[in-house]
Amino acid sequence: MQHFRKLHDLLVIWGESCYFSSALITTLQETIEDASTGNVTSTKDVRYSGELGGVRDFGGDTRRDAPYTMPASHGDTSIPFYDLPTGNLMPCIEPNLMTPINPRSVYPLQFRVGPAEERLVQAVKCLLQDADFIYSANRSVNATEKSYINDLGQLVIHEKHSGEPTANEG
Repeated sequence: MQHFRKLHDLLVIWGESCYFSSALITTLQETIEDASTGNVTSTKDVRYSGELGGVRDFGGDTRRDAPYTMPASHGDTSIPFYDLPTGNLMPCIEPNLMTPINPRSVYPLQFRVGPAEERLVQAVKCLLQDADFIYSANRSVNATEKSYINDLGQLVIHEKHSGEPTANEG
């Protein structure tokens, strides 16, 4: 619920500063209110054209239902190395290397374009499921278990009787 309160406070600031129209602010506040109570409908047909530019379609097919495909690269070649996604540093990291990373060796990762491997798709779906659980209003695991989200955002489940963490802990 803390996240919804932060979003509500942000929308109040946007409304006071007139960053966006009052109609858009009202629509966003209603969306946050619906999400916090669990009344989200993913098939709702919503179209918006306004301050954000262009016409955006927010209804029908959600991004999670779309097929998972790999992009050609991860990052943009026209930006400096420090603005690239952090994952682009991975090929440059060597264990126990005492010299700094050469900035010229940091470049966007190149991928084979096409459908993603099934293992990767399952990992992404698992990540999205965990995120849904963390941010859902009604978090319930099992009545016999005590659970909480730790500082790293991982689900920690303890058995009710023994208090010991279960095998599926973070």
